[in-house]
Formats: sequence, C-alpha cells, structure tokens
Amino acid sequence: MVKKLNYAEGHFMYKYIMLTIVVIVGTIAVADTKTADKNTQFSESSAKTSITLVKESLNSFKAIVKAATNEEPIILKEYKHTSWEMLNIGIPNNLRIIEGTLLKQHFINAKLRYELYLAKKKNNLSDDKKSIYLEKKYIETKKKYDFYLKNTKSID
Repeated sequence: MVKKLNYAEGHFMYKYIMLTIVVIVGTIAVADTKTADKNTQFSESSAKTSITLVKESLNSFKAIVKAATNEEPIILKEYKHTSWEMLNIGIPNNLRIIEGTLLKQHFINAKLRYELYLAKKKNNLSDDKKSIYLEKKYIETKKKYDFYLKNTKSID
C-alpha cells in the first residue's frame, strides 16, 4: 500500500531533504589515508558525473514535492536516486567529490602561477611583491587541499 502525502507532508519532506543536503555539504568526515584513490576521484570527469547525479536527485525531489502538492500517490521507486543508499551514501560522496575537485583545481592553479613566477624570476622578469603574494597563495591552497585529503573520508 502506498501512503498518499498531502501538501504539508510533501513540503515538510522537501524541507527535510534540503536541510539534510545543506548539512552534508557543510560536513567534513574523519581521516582517510587513500590519497592516491582521492586524486582519481577528484578529477573533472568525476565531478561532472557527481554534478549530474546531484541534479537528477534534486529533480526527483522536486517531482515528489509536486506530486505531493497534487496529492497523487507517490511511489519512490519511480524516481531516480531515492533509495536509502543514495540519500545517505551516494549523494554525500558525490558532493565530497565535487568539493574535492574544486579544491584540487584551486591548488593546481595556484601552484602553476607560482611555478611560472619562479621561471620568470630565473630570467629576471619578475616582481618581488607579486612573488610574495603568489608564494603565500600557493602555500595556503596546498594546506587547504592537503587538509581536505587528510580529513575527508568516503561514506561506505
């Protein structure tokens, strides 16, 4: 038997799901030592796949809320990514992949800018004020990315 959700129940479910996503995005899990695996996970293609999955999940939740608004019976199996595993493991892991990818790209960008500066410095084509800024930015982004790798764990 399928329970029919009324508008208030559907609206509450939508708010609960959105709050859960916000909490998950803001949470950083405990340490994991699989850095080689993380370097593969934080690739552009992994991030794109993760974004697609999260978009599909949010679209499913919108459809559920719309069905609840219209007081239609809701069968969760008809919607993508509504299983317990996806809500509690898949979506959090995919958000972690997106966050890690962005941190990795920011770090690589700062590293390349700093390396370019060092090459220019070698040829006496550099500015010392900019060198301090670029070195500081490089060190800062490296620390953030290393901290993320050290303190983030996949949910299994």
